[in-house]
Amino acid sequence: MKAAVTLVTLVIIFAITVVIGLLMWLYLTGYFTQVKKAGEVGTERSLEVLSSCIKIEEAFQNKFFVRNCGNGVITDDSLNVYVDDELMNFDLDPVSIDGGKTGSITLNDVSSISVGQHSLRITNPNTEALTYFEMDETLKFRII
Repeated sequence: MKAAVTLVTLVIIFAITVVIGLLMWLYLTGYFTQVKKAGEVGTERSLEVLSSCIKIEEAFQNKFFVRNCGNGVITDDSLNVYVDDELMNFDLDPVSIDGGKTGSITLNDVSSISVGQHSLRITNPNTEALTYFEMDETLKFRII
């Protein structure tokens, strides 16, 4: 009888160990699959950003129109916009610009820019665009 109890106890312990191991394996394979997918998406997005280029084409009121002259995608979180080397808050419309397409960058706080000539520099991890513009008394921009 004592041997039977010991055998049943060992079988139960073995079964619990196998079930716990199986659950851990299922959890970790699912976790690592998600990590792998997130890494692939991040790499793909980085490659898209790195294959983009920016060309500043025109200005209207407080907007600058930019063209993506590359094959990648320009997104608002990949850009930095500087006026006279001062980082500016901006809105990109649309929030991503595909290769060959045009969008607009709207500067949010134009009241902090003085009347006169200024430089506009737009950068992303791959490229930089520089132009000079003039702001008049009505807070409108004109590329010079």
